Amino acid sequence: MKVYYPPADQRVSHFRPFKDFSRISVLNTFLTIIAIIYIIPRDFFRSVNRANLNRWTERYLLIPGEPDSLKAISVGFGVFMGIVPIWGFQIVTALALSILFRFNKVLVLLASNISFPPLIPLVIYVSHWVGGLWLGDKAVAIHFSSDLSPFELIKLHFFQYVTGALTLAVSAGMAAGLIVFLFLKRKRVAKA
Repeated sequence: MKVYYPPADQRVSHFRPFKDFSRISVLNTFLTIIAIIYIIPRDFFRSVNRANLNRWTERYLLIPGEPDSLKAISVGFGVFMGIVPIWGFQIVTALALSILFRFNKVLVLLASNISFPPLIPLVIYVSHWVGGLWLGDKAVAIHFSSDLSPFELIKLHFFQYVTGALTLAVSAGMAAGLIVFLFLKRKRVAKA
């Protein structure tokens, strides 16, 4: 088969560089947005079923060769990191330290989300209250008034809050780790 290429002065092109590149760019942008907003979530939710969820749980959460004590420590550490008063850096720090100490990263990340937005006021209030137990007579009660700005409240109650947050983080982390350890041991005994 032969291909005919006309001479340069007889060639005709219908390609319009600016208009055609613009149309291709808009089409690619539109298709990418549709894929991100609709196609990928749709495929994800179609793939979620009981068998896949159980397989994912076994593979990433309940790793068969991993000891129960490590799983419990991972959950306890995640809860600890979720309450520690380093707001904005809790999950990043939890992930970095879980890699360093070779904890179950998925369990640490799931447990560190104890400080998700609806629970943050409760965590702060309980931390402040627990800090008041440590300070005794020097404790200051929170008075919700419009006279003080949030920054002034933090300045007035900072030491009490940090003391309480660290105490709450340690105690909640230890309690969560103990509960998970007992649950896993009981589950293992029930299986046998």
